[in-house]
Amino acid sequence: MNNFHVERDSFMNNINTREFFILITLVLCFIVVFFFFNSYLFIKIVYFDKPLNPMQSRNLSMKQKNDIETLVQKHAHYDKYLNESCINAKYAQMLSANVIEQNNKDSVKDIQVPDFIPNITIMGLIVVGNKSIAKLNIENEFDSKFYQKGDPFASGKGKILEIDSKGVTWSWKNRKQRTNL
Repeated sequence: MNNFHVERDSFMNNINTREFFILITLVLCFIVVFFFFNSYLFIKIVYFDKPLNPMQSRNLSMKQKNDIETLVQKHAHYDKYLNESCINAKYAQMLSANVIEQNNKDSVKDIQVPDFIPNITIMGLIVVGNKSIAKLNIENEFDSKFYQKGDPFASGKGKILEIDSKGVTWSWKNRKQRTNL
Protein backbone atom coordinates (compact mmCIF):
# COMPACT_ATOMS: atom_id res chain seq x y z
CA MET A 1 0.00 0.00 0.00
CA ASN A 2 2.82 2.40 0.79
CA ASN A 3 4.73 3.50 -2.33
CA PHE A 4 7.67 4.93 -0.44
CA HIS A 5 10.73 2.79 0.03
CA VAL A 6 12.51 3.66 3.29
CA GLU A 7 15.63 2.04 4.66
CA ARG A 8 15.44 0.73 8.19
CA ASP A 9 18.81 2.17 9.24
CA SER A 10 17.97 5.80 8.57
CA PHE A 11 17.53 8.28 11.41
CA MET A 12 13.96 9.16 10.44
CA ASN A 13 12.83 5.54 10.76
CA ASN A 14 13.85 5.50 14.39
CA ILE A 15 11.92 8.70 15.19
CA ASN A 16 8.30 9.16 14.23
CA THR A 17 7.05 12.51 12.97
CA ARG A 18 5.33 13.51 16.21
CA GLU A 19 8.51 13.07 18.22
CA PHE A 20 10.48 14.95 15.56
CA PHE A 21 8.17 18.00 15.71
CA ILE A 22 8.32 17.97 19.52
CA LEU A 23 12.11 17.95 19.36
CA ILE A 24 12.20 20.82 16.82
CA THR A 25 9.72 22.81 18.93
CA LEU A 26 11.83 22.35 22.06
CA VAL A 27 14.99 23.45 20.26
CA LEU A 28 13.27 26.56 18.88
CA CYS A 29 11.84 27.39 22.32
CA PHE A 30 15.31 27.05 23.83
CA ILE A 31 16.76 29.41 21.18
CA VAL A 32 14.01 32.00 21.77
CA VAL A 33 14.44 31.86 25.56
CA PHE A 34 18.22 32.13 25.19
CA PHE A 35 17.86 35.17 22.89
CA PHE A 36 15.48 36.99 25.25
CA PHE A 37 17.62 36.22 28.29
CA ASN A 38 20.74 37.59 26.57
CA SER A 39 18.80 40.67 25.45
CA TYR A 40 17.66 41.25 29.03
CA LEU A 41 21.25 40.98 30.31
CA PHE A 42 22.53 43.31 27.60
CA ILE A 43 19.93 45.95 28.40
CA LYS A 44 20.56 45.61 32.13
CA ILE A 45 24.33 45.97 31.74
CA VAL A 46 24.57 48.60 29.00
CA TYR A 47 21.52 50.82 29.46
CA PHE A 48 21.07 52.26 32.93
CA ASP A 49 17.80 53.96 33.79
CA LYS A 50 19.57 56.44 36.04
CA PRO A 51 23.23 57.18 36.75
CA LEU A 52 24.92 54.99 39.29
CA ASN A 53 25.39 56.72 42.60
CA PRO A 54 28.29 55.03 44.40
CA MET A 55 27.10 56.25 47.80
CA GLN A 56 23.83 54.37 47.52
CA SER A 57 25.37 51.11 46.38
CA ARG A 58 27.12 50.15 49.65
CA ASN A 59 27.55 51.09 53.25
CA LEU A 60 30.57 53.37 53.14
CA SER A 61 32.55 55.02 55.88
CA MET A 62 32.40 58.79 56.28
CA LYS A 63 35.95 59.19 54.88
CA GLN A 64 35.05 57.18 51.77
CA LYS A 65 31.90 59.27 51.24
CA ASN A 66 33.96 62.47 51.55
CA ASP A 67 36.53 61.14 49.06
CA ILE A 68 33.80 60.28 46.59
CA GLU A 69 32.21 63.69 47.04
CA THR A 70 35.53 65.49 46.40
CA LEU A 71 36.09 63.38 43.26
CA VAL A 72 32.60 64.27 42.01
CA GLN A 73 33.30 67.97 42.66
CA LYS A 74 36.69 67.79 40.91
CA HIS A 75 35.05 66.12 37.93
CA ALA A 76 32.38 68.85 37.81
CA HIS A 77 35.08 71.56 37.92
CA TYR A 78 37.02 69.78 35.19
CA ASP A 79 33.92 69.60 32.95
CA LYS A 80 33.27 73.30 33.57
CA TYR A 81 36.92 74.10 32.73
CA LEU A 82 36.70 72.14 29.46
CA ASN A 83 33.46 73.83 28.41
CA GLU A 84 34.75 77.30 29.25
CA SER A 85 38.13 76.71 27.57
CA CYS A 86 36.39 75.68 24.33
CA ILE A 87 34.32 78.86 24.44
CA ASN A 88 37.42 80.94 25.22
CA ALA A 89 39.30 79.30 22.35
CA LYS A 90 36.51 80.25 19.95
CA TYR A 91 36.58 83.86 21.17
CA ALA A 92 40.37 83.95 20.94
CA GLN A 93 40.24 82.64 17.40
CA MET A 94 37.72 85.29 16.38
CA LEU A 95 39.72 88.08 18.05
CA SER A 96 43.09 86.93 16.71
CA ALA A 97 41.75 86.76 13.17
CA ASN A 98 40.60 90.36 13.52
CA VAL A 99 43.97 91.50 14.94
CA ILE A 100 45.90 89.69 12.21
CA GLU A 101 43.70 91.26 9.56
CA GLN A 102 44.42 94.75 10.88
CA ASN A 103 48.18 94.17 11.19
CA ASN A 104 48.43 92.29 7.90
CA LYS A 105 48.01 95.37 5.79
CA ASP A 106 51.40 96.92 6.62
CA SER A 107 53.76 94.38 8.19
CA VAL A 108 53.40 91.35 5.89
CA LYS A 109 54.36 93.28 2.78
CA ASP A 110 57.83 93.95 4.21
CA ILE A 111 58.60 90.28 5.00
CA GLN A 112 60.13 88.20 2.22
CA VAL A 113 60.75 84.49 2.52
CA PRO A 114 64.17 83.55 1.09
CA ASP A 115 64.31 81.12 -1.83
CA PHE A 116 66.86 78.35 -1.46
CA ILE A 117 68.58 76.61 -4.35
CA PRO A 118 66.67 73.38 -4.98
CA ASN A 119 68.26 69.95 -5.07
CA ILE A 120 68.07 68.47 -8.56
CA THR A 121 68.40 64.75 -9.20
CA ILE A 122 68.89 63.47 -12.73
CA MET A 123 66.61 60.50 -13.29
CA GLY A 124 67.53 60.03 -16.94
CA LEU A 125 69.22 61.71 -19.94
CA ILE A 126 68.61 61.28 -23.66
CA VAL A 127 70.99 62.99 -26.09
CA VAL A 128 70.53 62.39 -29.83
CA GLY A 129 72.58 64.64 -32.08
CA ASN A 130 71.87 68.23 -31.11
CA LYS A 131 68.55 67.38 -29.36
CA SER A 132 68.45 66.41 -25.70
CA ILE A 133 65.90 65.78 -22.97
CA ALA A 134 66.30 65.06 -19.26
CA LYS A 135 64.01 63.55 -16.68
CA LEU A 136 64.70 65.58 -13.53
CA ASN A 137 63.45 65.37 -9.98
CA ILE A 138 63.52 68.98 -8.73
CA GLU A 139 62.90 69.72 -5.07
CA ASN A 140 59.48 71.37 -4.45
CA GLU A 141 58.35 70.56 -8.01
CA PHE A 142 56.35 67.67 -9.40
CA ASP A 143 58.35 64.46 -9.21
CA SER A 144 60.30 63.36 -12.28
CA LYS A 145 59.20 65.74 -15.01
CA PHE A 146 60.79 65.89 -18.48
CA TYR A 147 62.75 69.08 -19.28
CA GLN A 148 64.39 70.44 -22.43
CA LYS A 149 66.83 73.29 -22.96
CA GLY A 150 65.15 76.60 -22.06
CA ASP A 151 62.38 75.14 -19.85
CA PRO A 152 61.69 77.16 -16.67
CA PHE A 153 60.97 75.66 -13.24
CA ALA A 154 60.04 76.91 -9.76
CA SER A 155 57.69 79.60 -11.11
CA GLY A 156 60.37 81.00 -13.41
CA LYS A 157 63.13 81.34 -10.80
CA GLY A 158 65.10 78.54 -12.44
CA LYS A 159 65.80 77.64 -16.05
CA ILE A 160 67.42 74.69 -17.85
CA LEU A 161 70.39 76.09 -19.82
CA GLU A 162 72.01 72.99 -21.33
CA ILE A 163 71.64 69.21 -21.31
CA ASP A 164 74.61 67.07 -22.37
CA SER A 165 75.68 63.47 -21.87
CA LYS A 166 77.49 64.29 -18.59
CA GLY A 167 74.72 66.25 -16.83
CA VAL A 168 72.50 69.33 -16.78
CA THR A 169 73.45 73.00 -16.56
CA TRP A 170 70.77 75.26 -15.10
CA SER A 171 70.39 78.71 -13.61
CA TRP A 172 68.82 79.78 -10.34
CA LYS A 173 68.10 83.50 -10.04
CA ASN A 174 70.59 84.21 -12.85
CA ARG A 175 73.39 82.16 -11.20
CA LYS A 176 74.70 79.22 -13.20
CA GLN A 177 74.60 75.76 -11.53
CA ARG A 178 75.62 72.29 -12.69
CA THR A 179 74.28 68.83 -11.80
CA ASN A 180 76.36 65.91 -13.06
CA LEU A 181 75.38 62.26 -13.39
